[in-house]
Amino acid sequence: ATGRLLDGVLRLNAAIAAGVSFQTILAMNVRADTLHTINQHRRRMYQGVLESRGIANAGTIVRMMSKLIRIENGHFTAPDAPISWSHYDRVLDANPALHQAAAMANGLRGSLLHSTARPVLAFMALQAGQSEALSSFFREMGPDHLLGLDSPPRMLALQFQLMRDNGHAYDTDRALALAILAFND
Repeated sequence: ATGRLLDGVLRLNAAIAAGVSFQTILAMNVRADTLHTINQHRRRMYQGVLESRGIANAGTIVRMMSKLIRIENGHFTAPDAPISWSHYDRVLDANPALHQAAAMANGLRGSLLHSTARPVLAFMALQAGQSEALSSFFREMGPDHLLGLDSPPRMLALQFQLMRDNGHAYDTDRALALAILAFND
């Protein structure tokens, strides 16, 4: 034996054999797949938890929830802060439209709206009962547009295209804010 402890069971046995006490913490009412067990050696991402549950568009859903939680907490433009898995679980359970918004946003091709801003806007519009207007808005932001350049989504798409063509990046929060304004118009 090298003296190296490989997992949680060996750690517990060593503590018992040495007569060393340790603090025990009991977590209740938390899904088993969201807890770090004592023998895990590296941190898992919440996206992986959702994937293990068989949830489609897991990465999109996690990014969308992160943005929505920051918006709700009044930290729209603040850097991403850690969010607990139990908080994500509560938000996901309370908002089934997250799945629909992620699927809708990921189904778009050629949209000039940032891929992280699209599902957030989709969720907000779906929650407001604006699914028809949202479909039209997304169509106009992409290559299959029907309206002229004087419509808000076409004007926004043109702005994003000009910024890309001139090598000017725009951040996700700014893209989302502009998309919300254009959608409301």
